[in-house]
Amino acid sequence: MEKTGITITKRKDGRYVGKFIAEYADNGKAQYHYVYGKTYEEAENKVLIGREIASRYLSGRYITVSKVYREWLNAVVNRVKESTLANYRNKFEKHILPEFGDIPCADLTAGRINAFINKKLADGLSASYVRDIFTVFKTMLKYAQEEYGFRLSLKNVTLPKAEKKQVEKISDEQQKKLVSYLKANMSITAFGNLLSEQHLEN
Repeated sequence: MEKTGITITKRKDGRYVGKFIAEYADNGKAQYHYVYGKTYEEAENKVLIGREIASRYLSGRYITVSKVYREWLNAVVNRVKESTLANYRNKFEKHILPEFGDIPCADLTAGRINAFINKKLADGLSASYVRDIFTVFKTMLKYAQEEYGFRLSLKNVTLPKAEKKQVEKISDEQQKKLVSYLKANMSITAFGNLLSEQHLEN
């Protein structure tokens, strides 16, 4: 084939073929993608478009959780309250980054996240707090997918059931004392509480 450019060559049939790196194998070897055109310009344009798409894919393919976290934090800093931002930082820096910081976002799996959830529960964290950690993590990962164009399925992540708080009922004796106090210290608020107590008795 007659060479007509760095990445464009002319075939014997008259067509032009261009190649670009589409991705890298696990062993680091480049994997090429080939495009064809009737003219040099057509093949060159396809290579340029392909390179841009591949570059975006590769950047997203290898970008780590810690790098996206910093970008995401800068993106939301002016959209959330200071207390909310502090909550995000605490959950990431104390729980998420030590576990996933150096891992590429695209390499996260439901299995890895489920193991993390079980570990946090075993460490004594409440189910509701672990769910909150995952919710914040999921929000950041959604940002990563939108920015870098990769897809990540989290449908097989199993979240622990949040504990239902038991409401303690006061004893009959405590209830009588409360009613007596409300009657002796009558006010609009006390009257409303008294009606509520009478309703409970009925």
